[in-house]
Amino acid sequence: MKKRVITLCMMLLLLFVMIGCGDSNVEEIDWVNIRLGDVLPEPKSKSMKILTNSDENLSVYICNTSQNDYYEYTRLCEDNGFSIDVEYIGDSFYGFNDEGYYLGLSYYGSNKEMHISLDEPMEFGEYTWPAFAVELGL
Repeated sequence: MKKRVITLCMMLLLLFVMIGCGDSNVEEIDWVNIRLGDVLPEPKSKSMKILTNSDENLSVYICNTSQNDYYEYTRLCEDNGFSIDVEYIGDSFYGFNDEGYYLGLSYYGSNKEMHISLDEPMEFGEYTWPAFAVELGL
């Protein structure tokens, strides 16, 4: 299940690469205007293309980013709590923080851009064990 989610995320990220920083929607954006910005460290570059900026999800391309900037940002994110269930796949990073936020970072060297995807924690309802499980003491 986890690999399917990661595969789906990778496919979506690859689709978004085509929309990246190479067009006229790139803006100089102050990180304080990013709704979930307080959950993440501020990237070095202010040149961004925002795909989603809501209280539930952030999807943004950070333009003019070197691979070293990407590695440094990944380390900063880990140091700031995104260190649960961490996975590195090529030039992509995935992990949770203790509040349940899910972070995906990818670097695209050909475009010199980093994609940040951040999702708010999922809320789960209360689970009720089935009667047979309670009877069996599970």
